[in-house]
Amino acid sequence: MRPHVPRVPDVRPLDPLRSLKIKLGVLVAVTVSAAVLITWLGLQASLGPSRTFPWRSSCRCWSRRSWPAV
Repeated sequence: MRPHVPRVPDVRPLDPLRSLKIKLGVLVAVTVSAAVLITWLGLQASLGPSRTFPWRSSCRCWSRRSWPAV
């Protein structure tokens, strides 16, 4: 028989919000705020935008070589 392990409480922080639109809006606002904060902190530490802007540093698929010639 297994020893008794206390259960972890079910934590669902968006449950008080009833509408799916509001939940998604909160998630977008928190994500954008976190990206702005990370970028601002990096710029305050004298790091360039290429090291602090979350999208640019994590996605290398949009290099100039991959752009179509116009």
